[in-house]
Amino acid sequence: MKVSFLLRTGVRLGMTAWVLVGCSSSTSGGGAGSDAAAGPGSDAAVAVSCTTYCQTILQNCGAADGGVGGTPQYYDTTDCQNTCASLPMGTYADMGNTVGCRQYHATLAAGDAVMHCPHAGAGGGGVCGSRCDDYCTLVMAHCTVGNGADPPYGSQADCLAACNGYPYQADASDYDPNNIGSLNCLDYHLRESLSDLSGQGIDGGHCDDLSIDGGTTRGACHP
Repeated sequence: MKVSFLLRTGVRLGMTAWVLVGCSSSTSGGGAGSDAAAGPGSDAAVAVSCTTYCQTILQNCGAADGGVGGTPQYYDTTDCQNTCASLPMGTYADMGNTVGCRQYHATLAAGDAVMHCPHAGAGGGGVCGSRCDDYCTLVMAHCTVGNGADPPYGSQADCLAACNGYPYQADASDYDPNNIGSLNCLDYHLRESLSDLSGQGIDGGHCDDLSIDGGTTRGACHP
């Protein structure tokens, strides 16, 4: 009887140990998968830099030919570097408005460019920071007197207040100059400005176009 009891007990303990080991191995680690299964925090040791970020996003999302939006997020390396220089660097574990968050999604774009390229771009796609926070961070850092531009807003707070009055149109391109009165239009002119180091944009005056005063030479997105 004692021998039988011990054998049965040993079998139970062995099965329990096997279940525990199985659960542990199935919930640890990770590998390629969804954002929820392998978020930025899964590899915080990855080095973040503008060079790596720009190489990755241009390789996985492509360079724009005629206009950014959809999969391509930048015209070229210079455009990407100018944008990156205006963003907080952060770490690969960040979930906010940082280069680290964008670099993470630029890496994921190798597997799903349609989903992750907008997140990896300058505007963050509503994932790497809020759209207005991303917009105003870039505007305040780039559209400056030092860059040869007339700043369209007096402060970050002024920019955020203005941005909140320009809703994002989810059914339109992220960068749409014809979508007057929307954040999509503001983001378009910001992207054009960032494509040129002087701050004036490839067609000139794009920082001016971000103003909301509705003047004849300013505020191209003003309804």
